[in-house]
Amino acid sequence: MQVKLILSFCFLVSASVSEAQFWKKDKTETSTEAKKDEPKKGGNIFQKAMSKVTKMVGNLAGELGGSVAETPNLDDVNVLASVGTNIFPKDLGLATNDFLKGEWIDNGDFTMLMLSSPNGFQFFKYAGTIKLNGKELKHQSFGIHTAVEAPNSGNKKISFEKNGVEEGSFTVPPPSKNIQLISINGAKSSVNIDLTKDVVLELANFSTIPESLIRVDIVTSIIGMRSLTMAAYVKPAAKVVIPAAAFRNLETQNKGTGFKNSYLMVSDQQLVKSVAQSGVFKEPVIAVTGSNAGMWVNVTNSPEIAKGITFSDIEKVNGSELEVSVKKLNAAYAMPLSFAKKIAVASMSIQGTTQLYESKTNNWTKTETTKSIDFPQIPEEWLQEVLAGMYAQFTQATAAVSNGQVLPESAIPSAPSYELVQNFFKDEMNTADQFLTVYKNLNPIKPLTSSSMRLFGENALLKETSADALLKVSIALQLSYDGKPAMTPYLTVEMDGVSNGGFRSFVGNTKYFSITIKGAPYIIKKGKSLTKDELAKIVQTNDLATAYKNALINLKDKEAAIGDYEIVWKLQQ
Repeated sequence: MQVKLILSFCFLVSASVSEAQFWKKDKTETSTEAKKDEPKKGGNIFQKAMSKVTKMVGNLAGELGGSVAETPNLDDVNVLASVGTNIFPKDLGLATNDFLKGEWIDNGDFTMLMLSSPNGFQFFKYAGTIKLNGKELKHQSFGIHTAVEAPNSGNKKISFEKNGVEEGSFTVPPPSKNIQLISINGAKSSVNIDLTKDVVLELANFSTIPESLIRVDIVTSIIGMRSLTMAAYVKPAAKVVIPAAAFRNLETQNKGTGFKNSYLMVSDQQLVKSVAQSGVFKEPVIAVTGSNAGMWVNVTNSPEIAKGITFSDIEKVNGSELEVSVKKLNAAYAMPLSFAKKIAVASMSIQGTTQLYESKTNNWTKTETTKSIDFPQIPEEWLQEVLAGMYAQFTQATAAVSNGQVLPESAIPSAPSYELVQNFFKDEMNTADQFLTVYKNLNPIKPLTSSSMRLFGENALLKETSADALLKVSIALQLSYDGKPAMTPYLTVEMDGVSNGGFRSFVGNTKYFSITIKGAPYIIKKGKSLTKDELAKIVQTNDLATAYKNALINLKDKEAAIGDYEIVWKLQQ
């Protein structure tokens, strides 16, 4: 039984556009005033249809594809729980309501459970009944079970029953405080805001523990689909200023973002431990609870949403031309390089193919042309020497440009969570036609294939090593036969950071940057023996490292010229 968890997936039901959360009506504004100031809002027919189709297709694809299965017990299941109080009324018009078949109580309590595997992309339906305070939680899609209760319904006892017998239960307490949004730019109703300027929020009744953050969302519309989109995380205070840079860096990569009939929401979420565990639940379950507040706003002016930094270049190094591509998303997804004060190397690997076979038939001449390459097996000790050079050069370049400190190479392999995040082991990748060699057990890291990985994947490694960034470096050697047989090195360097907002995030880890560099093809000459010197010429570590450092310097300059990354991320300090 896995009870590690828990991501606030209950705030995510409109995944295709943005994640929905919960809010409480500001007590200073009566429902009559709200109705007078704003006409009833609702998603259009297209939104309602798309929500139903998305859910239907999701259920069908999940069940046919095996990603959703029925589990007879909870032995290897992560139980992910979330509780939201004072949920938004239906007239906000979010796609969430359409997804949930209209089961909604304005300003009520919303509870959501998600059953998933700890380390793989697998969701579950329980072969029994899941109840919330005696009421059944309905399975919606992809292992998501939900129930809505009247406002202020108190503790949430969640029980798993099968054949009339309770297998286990636990209770999640509701939020201890319900945040209030008193005013926006001093106004308590009929609020007009210009998103190209700073916005001042007056708050009350928020949590004050050191790790507290207030999430700020705004309702956006994309081709008629209305969703709450994250604008910023800020340290709680009676008055907080949301800079215009935050609204330029919304957590969206969609084009055509609109703000018609918008709404600004604040959310105060906390990780809590369950109480009164019984049966299979031997330890407390960690759950997310959230209280929320918001106001209708009329957006009088809006910015163009930043897409981040992307550029490509041809870098000439020692007579060779290297193709460089750099990508850094906007500040909602990426931290400034200056935040990478302690850098842990998460993976360092070299891989490639040693065989190539191509066949092409000319239907006119009835002839077949074949091309094949059988590259010799590369001794392990040679590859380890290459990796040692890669480690030295790429860590030095990264530290020099970011002004960060690289932690000992053993930091990640010795972390408690290391075994959970490895994508594969090198023995599985070394075959007759391919190879993978890693430096000092720094295996490639598993991607986010389950919700629990968002908390217990790279975020856990960062916390356990006290690192600010995870550096991942790989070189892939690829065979080709375009006129002449050749082997080309492809460098990929990524540096990941903690999820924006920590456990509150729905999109996984941030990424300081992603840099890919294609080296010059090395022509393979028939009959020539492979030596260590020849291998060095193929891999081109020195040239790749030079191009990488120059690209990183260029990126740092562009980031500084924009300025938004520092502004947005300092809100959390």
